[in-house]
Amino acid sequence: MFVAETLLPIFLIIALGFEIRHRGIMTADVQAGLTALVFRFALPALILGSMLTAKGFSIESWRLLEVLLVAMVVMLAVAFVFCRIFKLTGPTTAVFLQAAYRGNWAFVGLPVIQSVFAKKPEVIETMVLAMGPMVLGFNVVSVLLLLAGKHSLRRESIRPLLGGIVRNPLLIACFFGIVWVFSRQALPDLAAPGFLIRTLREFGEMALPAALICVGANIASVPIGHKVRLAVTASLAKVALMPLIGYGLCVWFGLEGDMRRVAIILLAIPTAVSSYIMADRLGGDAELAAGCVVLSHLLSAGSLAAVLLLFGA
Repeated sequence: MFVAETLLPIFLIIALGFEIRHRGIMTADVQAGLTALVFRFALPALILGSMLTAKGFSIESWRLLEVLLVAMVVMLAVAFVFCRIFKLTGPTTAVFLQAAYRGNWAFVGLPVIQSVFAKKPEVIETMVLAMGPMVLGFNVVSVLLLLAGKHSLRRESIRPLLGGIVRNPLLIACFFGIVWVFSRQALPDLAAPGFLIRTLREFGEMALPAALICVGANIASVPIGHKVRLAVTASLAKVALMPLIGYGLCVWFGLEGDMRRVAIILLAIPTAVSSYIMADRLGGDAELAAGCVVLSHLLSAGSLAAVLLLFGA
């Protein structure tokens, strides 16, 4: 019952977004506007609002970050082995690698964690603290992989893309939030104005349902293509193999309790929709990227259900 109550609302809202976009109730312009509103304002407000009251980095939060970073590196190595087995070319290899490690944390991960740990705000705050370094890592590695895949690792190619990453609203919110957290640790009496916290949180409350609608609408706009076998392999690597790797790393690093649950849930989150957009923009295998986005979201319903059944909350 807990699994159904946790996941069904999330995937039903995603399905609603898919249906209203598929039927044309939501136009492409409305979809783009809603996505921009969520990405540029609502999600950053939610993240910053949570971090303004965070107690700071604990040993467990550092271990969580270690597990997530090492899991990303290990998954990249395993996915590269798959690429060699399938004898993939450069652009296709880059997209396969990106699909296998890059999770949709902002648009799906946050809503899932919020739903699972609704009565434990300190857990959500810790997850948000880990988001900044991980989202930065996701974006930088994805850009480098896609450019390397088409042999375009030149300064003039990388500079504007890295500039776009630095201007990412989620990263900016995480940066200021982390600066605030460290400032509070140095000056314990420091506190943010109550009206600011309330404003950010109330505005941020719209982020989670709106983000899920955007996910569904974006999936409806993405052509799945014909590279189903590769897409299924990459998707299973992302939503099934990566959480297993994460579990092994949690045991290795001694990460237990709620932080272990957070790590495994985040590693079971499907491939980010932005990976398709980035692949299409940088000349990667957009057809494979699209297939991975769609299939990983479908398969994640089963993987997340399995994670919650095994690890609870």
